[in-house]
Amino acid sequence: MIREALEGIVAKLPNTGKRIVVDTPCAARKLLRPQHVDALIVGREFIEDVPGLLEFCPDPSMTMAVLLVRNPSAADHARARSNDIDYVVDSSTGASTAIAAITRKFSEFSRRSHRRPTVSEPQLPGIWVGDKTDIEIVEMIAAGYSDRDIADAVCLNHQTVRNHVSRILCESGARNRTHLASMYLKSVCAGSDPFGPSADSRPNN
Repeated sequence: MIREALEGIVAKLPNTGKRIVVDTPCAARKLLRPQHVDALIVGREFIEDVPGLLEFCPDPSMTMAVLLVRNPSAADHARARSNDIDYVVDSSTGASTAIAAITRKFSEFSRRSHRRPTVSEPQLPGIWVGDKTDIEIVEMIAAGYSDRDIADAVCLNHQTVRNHVSRILCESGARNRTHLASMYLKSVCAGSDPFGPSADSRPNN
């Protein structure tokens, strides 16, 4: 039902070219890279995926991100602000009103002298890892595994894996797991090594 409503709204947006509705962030990433993306519209369950999805847009600073939800709460607005979402649109007012709101907000977004600042990638040379276990953890994060699934696969307890993930995020300059996954996937797609030097080979400070 939600997908049908979204397809109905997206199909009626004026002055838009290709309109595609997908069910998962993975499917979205496959479609974002080849072409310019004017607008990225997501539902409540994908709020945290927006920063990583924007990384796959050819020019993230020029892509408007919209959260489209029924009766958005204060928590929805807070989550949107912290995840690079430009606007929140209430879909409970009906398709026509939602379309008008998205169209108006896109016009506002297009008129900005400085749109969303382009997020710079970390200056460190790739994802910094301590050992082969870290590499396995990053690869499984990029594949969509949860911390508990990873813990079972690498034979560590859940908290230890969470500690590994926190350290990898911090040392690699990744904002969150989604950003870390996008860093890994972008390097792999470009044919380069996604990992920086291991802990043993880093220079002493």
